[in-house]
Amino acid sequence: MGGTSTDVCLIEGLQIPVTNEQRIGAYANRTPQIEINAVGAGGGSISWLDAGDILNVGPQSAGADPGPACYGHGGDQPTVTDANLVLHRLRPGSRLSGHIGLDQTLAQAAMAVLMQKLKLDAASLADGIIRIAVARMVTAIKEVSIARGFDPRDFVLCAYGGAGPMHATLIADELEMPQVIVPLGPGNFAAFGSSISDIRQDHALTYTIQLQQSTFDDVELVFRQLEREGRASLVQEGVSAEAIHIRRSVGMRYLGQSWELEVDLPTNVDSLDDINAAFHTVHDRRFGHRSGNATEIVNFRIAAIGTVSKPTLREWSVTGSVAEALTEKRSVYFDNQLMDVPIYERTRLPQDVCVAGPAIIEERGSTTVVPPPWQARIEDFGNLILERR
Repeated sequence: MGGTSTDVCLIEGLQIPVTNEQRIGAYANRTPQIEINAVGAGGGSISWLDAGDILNVGPQSAGADPGPACYGHGGDQPTVTDANLVLHRLRPGSRLSGHIGLDQTLAQAAMAVLMQKLKLDAASLADGIIRIAVARMVTAIKEVSIARGFDPRDFVLCAYGGAGPMHATLIADELEMPQVIVPLGPGNFAAFGSSISDIRQDHALTYTIQLQQSTFDDVELVFRQLEREGRASLVQEGVSAEAIHIRRSVGMRYLGQSWELEVDLPTNVDSLDDINAAFHTVHDRRFGHRSGNATEIVNFRIAAIGTVSKPTLREWSVTGSVAEALTEKRSVYFDNQLMDVPIYERTRLPQDVCVAGPAIIEERGSTTVVPPPWQARIEDFGNLILERR
């Protein structure tokens, strides 16, 4: 979650999902791309009333210029960031990047019109804005999980981006997810991932094979052709042959269907029965049933991946007590009331010591909110683990 949107991706078994069915505006985009579901809910998302005086949040955004009202750069509409500031989950008077001040007075002034129309005080309105933004993000997660046969409770929520850790536990509560991970440096986590990512090229061939009328050698022949192309292309980019590995997938359907499902094939697949079994599993999870009808492959895909060297992560070496990480106590709005809440500096928290909510954990570039039913701890490599008590 950043300033304009929240981007959601479901990763199962550490495999990054790829799709060919995204759209840019009204246009279909069939280029292979990571399957990310974006929704207009970010720190700069604007709160507004529709024709029936119903409170909405986003997708309109204040952007970086003028930004939220509290920045003091001319913004006059209330945003999610303004709401968090009014609730004191962001520290009033703090400065982002050392120079953008957070002015609570400007944030409340921007909410004045909505407060008057809805007959709410500033804290109640701000809490409502956060809840609506969370509902939008929850819907985005359901679209890539429940709608596709996955139970969010079987997964961990990884929250990053500057605003992600502020709302992660609220989202996890709605989805009954038991654990949240906040990586070290969440505001820079996407950039870090980009800098260490392997090189990947996708190659595809539209070719129809009815499995009941074919052999595994027919399938293997098509894949080997694609793999030769993929390996040769990566070698031209300077990737050594030893660093290249291949992932296979097929677009499959029951005979007579007009659409296909993407089926990843494990490396140990060596028969048509294995391919059919993989397809039946994906179809059953997606639609809740499987059939004994004939199946066919309509396209072949390979991902040629060139492995790059990865940095060695440093283990978390901070020692001492939680008390040494305490920077202040602040009145923060939780459960419809203001509570005296401890504020901690993340970089000073020792490993494996629990911080019980309510608490706020601050760091350069992000803030993690730990509400009353949750607790937080730092694991071996500095990631923050939040769990519901």
